[in-house]
Amino acid sequence: MALCPVPLNSRNFKAYYVAQTECDVLPANPVFTQIGTTGGSPQLTRDPLQSAVIDGSSEVTGVRLGSKVVNYEIAYELQYGVHDDLREFLFQSSWIAGNVLAGKTIVIDAISKTATIAGEDLTSDIAINDRIAMPSLTGGNKNPLLVTDISFSTDTVITFNSAKVANAQVGLVGLADETGTSDIRTSDKLYIGTERKLFAILVEYSDIDNANKYQLVMNCECTKSSDSPAVNAITTGTFTVVGKTLASAQPLPAGATLVPYDSYKSMTGIDGSITQEGERVMFSESMSFTLNRAGEPSYELGSDSMSFVDYGKTVNEVSITSKFVDFASALKFEQTEQSEVDYNFTAVYEGDCIGWTWPTAILTGVSPTVGEGTIPQELTLMPFKPQGALSSLVLHRVTNK
Repeated sequence: MALCPVPLNSRNFKAYYVAQTECDVLPANPVFTQIGTTGGSPQLTRDPLQSAVIDGSSEVTGVRLGSKVVNYEIAYELQYGVHDDLREFLFQSSWIAGNVLAGKTIVIDAISKTATIAGEDLTSDIAINDRIAMPSLTGGNKNPLLVTDISFSTDTVITFNSAKVANAQVGLVGLADETGTSDIRTSDKLYIGTERKLFAILVEYSDIDNANKYQLVMNCECTKSSDSPAVNAITTGTFTVVGKTLASAQPLPAGATLVPYDSYKSMTGIDGSITQEGERVMFSESMSFTLNRAGEPSYELGSDSMSFVDYGKTVNEVSITSKFVDFASALKFEQTEQSEVDYNFTAVYEGDCIGWTWPTAILTGVSPTVGEGTIPQELTLMPFKPQGALSSLVLHRVTNK
């Protein structure tokens, strides 16, 4: 006996992606990897084209549909390693592997927040704003750390100004005095590039009880991402995807394999920290940052689908909400000659680290709000890439595992 009909349920929705190497064509025997997502689905949009023919009445005499474009806002929670390929699609470049400096004798000084490697010059292997992990050390010393300075005279001295110092009395995990031997891993890096990357998205509605339960979106490009860490909250974000065609009620593509994503715990505001010029931003409460490739669909005569994605200038937008403690930011903003600063956001959980670096930015707004209680202050920033620089945004990943 058949069960009563019910609508489809979001819990049985899955989305997958696979890189395309050829326009309009899936790779042979495609391996689709699941996207870690909290919501959103591909949406086909077509503008209604209204006729203006006059027939003696007051009504529209005809309507046709315009060209197709597919939009998909992928909502997600920040998890280590889960969305690395999508970030490659957005950045239009590829991850560059970090260094592994094997078997170094390291002296951690918690008070000065330094790691010293005697008799070796590592300044060509480790850079300011790198995240490094020393996995064979103990406690908080083995967790990934943000490098705020590095120097060499007779020894290499690496400084971690924004790091916390361990305090057993309050259960705080952080730097502690230690001498030990460990590899030093530097973060993989992703820079903004110009290598356009196509991919296809396969959506599965498992509640549909037949083989034609998929939607296939072809020739997708990722044009924007936004992330929003905040106190007492899971860090969330979105990817904006534009696709050329959407086909519904499709079978699984020939030879296709569906691979679940690696499951990592979501990062929260507890795991994140913001630094300005290497110093932790005090009393920070939330942050939002957007990378916008300014990609818009373009069309041509004779086609009912988007022709290509037209890109403008890449823009970063960053805002930080913290507490008003002094006039330091206001004075930078008031200067006649703009003051350039670098900012970092770093999230570390269970030895896994994701980091954002904006090497050069200017303050575009400093806005304290006086009401009741402590005074919040919002900073708005515009990062940019000076001539000769590598990128206005650098993404980092490293693990101590």
